[in-house]
Amino acid sequence: MAPTLPMRKFVVILVLKIYTHNISAALGCSCNFYGSGERSKGEGFNLKNGAEFYLGITEMLQAMDNSVDPCQDFYNYACGAWTRRHSIPGDESRIDTFSVMRADLGNKLKDLLEEDIESSDSEATIKAKTLYKSCINEPQIDKRGPEPLIQLLNSQFGGWPLLGAQSASTDQNNNPLGSDPTTNWVQLMAILRTYNNEIIIGQTVGSHEHNSSMHAIRLYPASLGLPSADYYNASSRQFKAYEKYLISTAQLLKANNSNLMADIKDILDFETGLANISKPFERQGGATYHRMSIARLQKYTPAIDWDVYFKYSFPDLAINSTEQVGLYGLDFFMDIAHLINTTQSKKTVINYLLWRFVMNRVNNLGKQFADNQHEYAAEISGAKVQAPRHKVCVDYVNGNMGMAVSSLYVKRHFDAGSKAQAEVMIANIRQAFLDILKEVDWMDAETRTEAIVKAKSMLQHIGFPMWIIDPPQLDQEYQHLNFSSEHYFENVIQLIQSFAKETRIKLRQPSERDKWTVAPSIINAHYLRTKNLMSFPAGILQPPIYHTRYPKSLNYGGIGSIIGHEITHGFDNDGRHHDYQGNQRLWWHPNTIDRFIVRSQCMVRQYDDYSVEIRGENVTVSGMRTLGENIADNGGLKEAFMAYRRYEQEHGPEDTLPGLNLTHHQMFFIKFAQNWCQNMTPQSMMNALKTWRHPLGRFRVIGTLSNLNEFSTAFNCPANTQMNPNNKCKVEVQELLNIQVEVQELLNIQVEVEVQEMLKVLVEVEELLKVLVEVEELMKVLVEVQEMLKVEELMKVLVEVEELLKVYVEVQVRKQRYSVRVTGGKSEGEDGRLLVGGGLALVADGWVLDIFLVIGLRILEGPGSDCIAAAVSSGGDIGLGVWLANGPRLNAVALYLDLRVDRGGSG
Repeated sequence: MAPTLPMRKFVVILVLKIYTHNISAALGCSCNFYGSGERSKGEGFNLKNGAEFYLGITEMLQAMDNSVDPCQDFYNYACGAWTRRHSIPGDESRIDTFSVMRADLGNKLKDLLEEDIESSDSEATIKAKTLYKSCINEPQIDKRGPEPLIQLLNSQFGGWPLLGAQSASTDQNNNPLGSDPTTNWVQLMAILRTYNNEIIIGQTVGSHEHNSSMHAIRLYPASLGLPSADYYNASSRQFKAYEKYLISTAQLLKANNSNLMADIKDILDFETGLANISKPFERQGGATYHRMSIARLQKYTPAIDWDVYFKYSFPDLAINSTEQVGLYGLDFFMDIAHLINTTQSKKTVINYLLWRFVMNRVNNLGKQFADNQHEYAAEISGAKVQAPRHKVCVDYVNGNMGMAVSSLYVKRHFDAGSKAQAEVMIANIRQAFLDILKEVDWMDAETRTEAIVKAKSMLQHIGFPMWIIDPPQLDQEYQHLNFSSEHYFENVIQLIQSFAKETRIKLRQPSERDKWTVAPSIINAHYLRTKNLMSFPAGILQPPIYHTRYPKSLNYGGIGSIIGHEITHGFDNDGRHHDYQGNQRLWWHPNTIDRFIVRSQCMVRQYDDYSVEIRGENVTVSGMRTLGENIADNGGLKEAFMAYRRYEQEHGPEDTLPGLNLTHHQMFFIKFAQNWCQNMTPQSMMNALKTWRHPLGRFRVIGTLSNLNEFSTAFNCPANTQMNPNNKCKVEVQELLNIQVEVQELLNIQVEVEVQEMLKVLVEVEELLKVLVEVEELMKVLVEVQEMLKVEELMKVLVEVEELLKVYVEVQVRKQRYSVRVTGGKSEGEDGRLLVGGGLALVADGWVLDIFLVIGLRILEGPGSDCIAAAVSSGGDIGLGVWLANGPRLNAVALYLDLRVDRGGSG
């Protein structure tokens, strides 16, 4: 039964509204209404709490719909009135608690950036104000038209072939792509990376996965032009809008190409092929990690000249073929190489690369381009009108000069007490997490010790770094920039090139775990698993999710649940692979795999069952893609609630408003839910369901609370109601630590032979193979296998097998510790026919000594026999093996030991 709020609630709200506008009047009304006199602790209210205490409660009540039963639909109970009151702004595609906070932040930043330059301003803040001034100077931007972009295309890239003759460079000697730029798409892609563009291949420099004190190159699938790979269907609304946008952009750039429409079709066909390759990674929310040398990567992807790529994407550094790179999605890169090889004209690839570059840069041109871009965005996101220019400019300057803008913001708007109280809350929630670990009776001492060390070692950034309010240090951060208020486009180019350079030169610099990389003037929180660091910037430590004078129940339910969420990320399906310093390694003790499958798949199925109808289509949440965030929501809320209960035990019950028929435990859960109040356009909701790693706000609330017994107790929800189901999914932190240790169990396949014994067998096998098979013959056999069985096609099938195996890989084999391969070799069975197969390779830590389980097919007429076999991996590495299977035709298992001892990940 829903708790009812008596009529006095409405009187309280009226009084508090008066209070916010006129303190003396509000105090008089409050005292006269409730009277004075003694009260016991926890009863009534106390004027010492301040206006914000009551305002926080008032805002909570105003968002609720008390007509809804909280045990049936807690989201609408907590957010029903909020969603009715908050319509989506015309220039936005959604509104939620965080976007309301961003709007308030944006107004404050606008005022700061529009203030006159003062003598007290640092050089950095002067540059931020100058960049903002150049951005809002629309008459000057309109006057220059498309010429800044056309000039850049011609001078730096030899023109954009799509635009025709008018786009050709008049000085090919200065064209970095040479006299025929259409022949070297790899070089162009690399040069575009120096403009901070990620097209086809994403690239960054970040903390080394295995040594967080160093940096390393990472490569991954880049994003597409459309929000989702699923939209690349010629009949979809989104695809048609995208095609129209490409055509109109080319026309605004004065295209003079008689083959314009045919070239545009080629671009879209190419990107559709790219989307088909990208779909698996989008749906899973990630890709398998491998670590290998550039030389090894070249063997897998011969169509991509990696020496050329790294020469031009790292012009300041010497990158050779022995450089190790972290690769997310080896099969993606192999498929890209195939797509490029089968693209009839490389001009199509060049046109696509420059289209994506242009798509990013037209945002920096005048009104014609802004109108054109809005027409496209309206179809994709549902935003009805263009954002005001000042809003666009504030977002751009804050997004690209965040530390300079933050220095202005924190001096004016951030209360030092906010940081101190947030530190106390983080300490309490961290302690709740540690208490959970200590209560786990199934965990061996070594694993528990490492888990405790990681939790205690988790670094925290709260508020802002002190150096941003020290002008000399802040100025040094931006010393290389020099802006003009008359040349916005050139300012942007200077900024993005500078950012790209700063990123790549980090490669040869040490990585500092405690370095601030997130601007304080943003509304978000983060956990960085490669640093084991959580961040709560000044921007998020604001109402309505946090205030130093809010009731503690609201603070722990609001920002506290977010703190718990970020702590839990350190132990979710990604963070758990990293140790206390952020290094990727296996540190779990072996345990049963079954519990992981049961618990994680329970949560996957729970969220898979959530769906919404969008324009007649039933669209479901992806339980697998959102798994990490769902684990963090579930674990984080429990930790925050435990911390709040400890606060009550230590300090006694909190003050409440008389007549308010809600306990502080109930207020805690209501405030958690109100973090995720949300309205979205149909287009935005569709994009979110297809691409976000978080579920929609409604499902974050319902999914998390329906799994928590403490919630059901707080609201007295009867058994088996919607919010108190009998069967709950609990992948809480203590369960996570229990079920994630199966990595080792999987790697320690319980073979009864010790490693040393296996190596002895391998030596004997090697001697036998020296007699039976020569390398030259092996390679001939591989060619026969390729021709007979079309290995390339088989690889694609095996990639699908790999996807199925990921249910177990999420079980969790560390991602770079398995791979799917095709092998070919010569069987010494009764008829000596060919064999081929692929399977799962489990790799020793850091070294490639593979135990390779092959799911294979032996081509035999009759019963086979145990035999010695040789094999060649799809990458060309020769290995030796023993077939253990015995049976007719289809022999499913073989044990394959790869002789390569090569520092790196599996390939």
